[in-house]
Amino acid sequence: DEDKLSLAYNTALTVDLTRSLRTTLQAGYDQWTYTQDVTTTPNARRLAGDLGGATVAISRTDFSNRGVFGQVQTGWRDQLFLTLAARADDNTAFGDDHGLAIAPRVGLAHVHERGRLTLKTRAAWGEAIRPPRPVQRTGNPSTPSNIFLPNEELGPESQSGYDVGGEVFFDDRYSFSATY
Repeated sequence: DEDKLSLAYNTALTVDLTRSLRTTLQAGYDQWTYTQDVTTTPNARRLAGDLGGATVAISRTDFSNRGVFGQVQTGWRDQLFLTLAARADDNTAFGDDHGLAIAPRVGLAHVHERGRLTLKTRAAWGEAIRPPRPVQRTGNPSTPSNIFLPNEELGPESQSGYDVGGEVFFDDRYSFSATY
């Protein structure tokens, strides 16, 4: 039996700093909580109701994630855009000694219009995380075939990378994009 409850909120504010310079600020919060109840009956004789076998394990796993994020995008003459962003996550599967996981991001884009043709080039760099499974932090000695030892210093997997790309729009009806 599984349940997941999610809550998310974000907002944005755009400010014209000058006639040529516009900044958009975005911020948000999201949270989810996941609960999983597992009953293990290895010698069950039926799939529903009274299973007919001896129950050997009943377990409940609760874990959650809370994250905040912010982004600032500044555009000059609706042609050149710089984006700076970061996200901070706190996950119950992180070890007590880990703290928050921070994932920054930066991007630059240029838009050039010439008649009915629009060309957009962009480049970005960023980091992302994947939280560990709760059993990796707390351990799980209850199953005979798998024993997971606890790790109180456990943090998320993380990766960083970049992408570059471009898009061409013609007559607001046709487009082509490529990303590396």
